[in-house]
Amino acid sequence: YRLEKILTKERILEIYLNQFYFGQGCYGIVTAAKKYFNKSIEDLSIAECSYLALLVKGANNYHPIRNRQKALTRRNWVIDRQFEEKMITKEERDLAKKDPFITYLDLSKKKLYEANSFVEEVRREIIKMYGSNGLYENGFFVRTTLDTRIQDIAKKKLQEGILKIDKKLGFRGPIQNPRKDFSIECEEFNLEIAKIKTISNNEIEIHVLSNEELEKLKKKPETLENNQSIQETEQIIDDEKINGKILKKSFSWAENHKTKINEKLKENDYIFVKKINKKNSLKNSDVTSYSLEQIPELQGAIIVMNPNNGNILAMQGGFDFKKSEFNRATQAKRQIGSLIKPFIYLTALSKGLTPATKINTGFISIETPTGEVWTPRNASKDKFPDAIPLRIGLEKSINTVTLNVARYAGVENILNTIQLFDLFDEEPNNISFLLGACETTLLRVATAYAMIANGGKKISPNFIESIQNKEGKVIHKSTYSACNGCLTLDKDSKIAPQIVDIRKNIFDEARLYQLVSMLEGVVKKYSESTRITMAGKTGTSNESMNVWFVGFSPDILVAVFAGYDNPKKIAKWAYGSTIALPIFVEFMKEYSKGQKMRPFKVPENINFKFINKFTGEISNLNDKDAILESFKEADDMNFYPEADDENLKIIDTELEYLKRLFKKSCN
Repeated sequence: YRLEKILTKERILEIYLNQFYFGQGCYGIVTAAKKYFNKSIEDLSIAECSYLALLVKGANNYHPIRNRQKALTRRNWVIDRQFEEKMITKEERDLAKKDPFITYLDLSKKKLYEANSFVEEVRREIIKMYGSNGLYENGFFVRTTLDTRIQDIAKKKLQEGILKIDKKLGFRGPIQNPRKDFSIECEEFNLEIAKIKTISNNEIEIHVLSNEELEKLKKKPETLENNQSIQETEQIIDDEKINGKILKKSFSWAENHKTKINEKLKENDYIFVKKINKKNSLKNSDVTSYSLEQIPELQGAIIVMNPNNGNILAMQGGFDFKKSEFNRATQAKRQIGSLIKPFIYLTALSKGLTPATKINTGFISIETPTGEVWTPRNASKDKFPDAIPLRIGLEKSINTVTLNVARYAGVENILNTIQLFDLFDEEPNNISFLLGACETTLLRVATAYAMIANGGKKISPNFIESIQNKEGKVIHKSTYSACNGCLTLDKDSKIAPQIVDIRKNIFDEARLYQLVSMLEGVVKKYSESTRITMAGKTGTSNESMNVWFVGFSPDILVAVFAGYDNPKKIAKWAYGSTIALPIFVEFMKEYSKGQKMRPFKVPENINFKFINKFTGEISNLNDKDAILESFKEADDMNFYPEADDENLKIIDTELEYLKRLFKKSCN
C-alpha cells in the first residue's frame, strides 16, 4: 500500500524483476536473460520474454529441459495473453508461438568449472566474521558474488595461456616418477599417459595406458628397486599394443635448433599425450594421432572484479586447484614492477602536470646511504627524444621518464597516493619502489586499480553478497548505499526514501580520468580489435620473475599474474606484455560476446584539445598523430616542470621516517 502511494506500477515492477529469483542461480531479469538465452534484455524476442515472464509463477516448475512440454505450453499461453491484451499483433503472436524454444541451457552442455579458489576465500571470510562454529553449525545460506559464466571463461583462458607459454619455455623431458605423476588429475585437460614404443625424428609410436593398466601400475609398491620396478612395469603393460602416433608437427614444439626429440626421449619413457581425433589425418591408417603434452611448472592467477563495488566475479588461484591449493591471487606476494607507475604519474597530475606535459628522458643517478649509486636503465633499448609527453612515458613504461616524473611529484606525495589506494600491507621502505621493487598480492593490485577505474570511489574486495541464518533472516549484506530518512518516514508519507552512495571519494575524479585516458593508450590496438573501451597496464619485475597485467573497462576489471612458486627468471623474453596481457585479451574477446560496452565517464571539469601525441603541442585533425587530449580546467598547457632533485634524494632511513609519520597521521 505504501509502495503504491509513492511509486509507479512500472517502478515497482522494475524493482521486483531486478531482485526476483528466476531459477538456475539467477537473481534479477538481466542475469536470467543472460543465463537462459545468452542475450541482453533488449535483444530478447517475444517468445523469449514470454518464457522469462512465466518463471515468476514458479521457476522450478517450468525448467526448459526437465519440464519442457509444460514450459512450452505455459509460454504459449503467455503469448496468447499478450495478443488478447493487444500488446502484440496476430502476426507477432503466430510467429512467436512457432519459436522452437531452444535455450542456452540446451546449447551449453559443458559442465561449469568448480570455483575452488573462490569458495575457499568465502570460507575464510565467514570464519573471520562468525568463527568456525558459525560456519559449520549455524546453517547459513550464503549468496556470493561469483558469476559462473565469467568464472568459466577466466579459468579456461588462464589455463590455456599458461599451457601455451609453458610449451614455449621448452620441453622438460619424460615423466620422472610414473607412480606419483599418474595421480595428477588429467581428465580436465583431456590428457592421457603413454609409453613410447619407437621413436624417430619424424614420429613417435606410443602405447596409451588404459585405465586398468594405470590402476595396476599405481597399486605397485613404491619400495621396489629400480630394476625390479622396470620389470614389473613391463608385466603390467601390453607391449604388443601400438595404438597411437605423434607426428612431427605435434612434437616440434619440444625441439630446438640444437636438440632433436630423440635426444630428449627414448623407448619405454612415459609421456603425457592428448588425442587429436579418433581416425586422424594419418593416410590409410587406423592409428590414432596424438600430440605431446606436459603439465606446466609455470603458475598464474586471475581475478575478475566489478570495479564499481569491489564484487569478485571470478577467481582462479592457480593452474589446477587439485594439484595445488595455494591461492596465488590472495596469498602470493610478488614484486609488481611497472604496475606501480600509474600511481606516480597520478601524483604528478595532481600537482599540475598534464598528459601532454613534456618530461626529460635522461638517466638519473641516486646515491644511497651506503655510498652506492643507483642508476636505473630502461628495459627497452629504444631511443627517445630528450623530452616526451607524460602520455608516451606511461604508454611505453620508460623507467627514466618515471623517475623524472617522481622528481617533480615528490616521494612523500607518491607514498601518500599509494596509501590512499591501499596497495601494500606496509609502505615501501626503499627508493627502488619507484620502479616496482615492492611486493603485494594480485587481489590488492586489482582493488587499487578498480578505484582508478571507478573514478576514485573507495571500495574493498568482496566475495559475499549476503548471508541468511537458518530462519531466513539476513544477517549480513554487502552494500555501498544507504537510505536517508528511512526510519523517520511516517507511514502515510508520500515521499520516496532517498538511496545515497556512501562510497568515499579518495582522489580527484578529473585527474583519475586523465590517468585512465593515458592507460587506454597502452591497450589501444586490442581495444580496436575487440571493440571494447579498455585501459590497462603491464608489470614485469626484476629478472622477469613475475609478470602482470591489469586491464579494465567501466564495468569490469581483470588482473592476471604469472610466475613460478619458487621465484626464478621465466625467460629473457618474458614480460607482462608477452605473457599476462595475451591472457587478458583472450578473456575479453570471450567475455565481450553479446555485451554492450560503454565508454569511461568524463568528469564535467575535463576539456579536450587536439594535440600531437608525440610532441604534446597543439595540433589539428590534419595531423596524422593528432589525438584528443584531456585537460582539467585551469591546466597550464605551457607549464614545464622544474623538478627538485631533492625529491629523489629521499633515502632508506628517511622513508622509514615517512612511514611512521603516515601511520601516525592515519591514527
